[in-house]
Amino acid sequence: MGYAFGWHLLGIFMGFFQTWLFFHLNHQQIPSLLMLNIWVIGLWFDLVSFLIPMNIGSLEGSRMLTFIAYGFRAVEGLTYGMLLRLAQISWAVAGLIGYAFLTLVQVKSVK
Repeated sequence: MGYAFGWHLLGIFMGFFQTWLFFHLNHQQIPSLLMLNIWVIGLWFDLVSFLIPMNIGSLEGSRMLTFIAYGFRAVEGLTYGMLLRLAQISWAVAGLIGYAFLTLVQVKSVK
């Protein structure tokens, strides 16, 4: 149970890191508390909209609303949401490649 808690905590920290990296690459220095607020509100929107298959539209739209609420431009929120979507797709592809590799190794070891 401690491992599960640790992995979830690491996932939350990675979300904060993604937010920090986005602003850092855009050369915007904002307070850490503001970055944390943006991440937590985005996470809350994800929780509320979990019934929407694959968060279609809600991921990008919720980030736009969050960014607008904190005084940023809507295009920054949309860009951030699309980058999160790209990260999800990348990790899904990496997982599928890993699964294919492990399946191939397992099939060769059975023979």
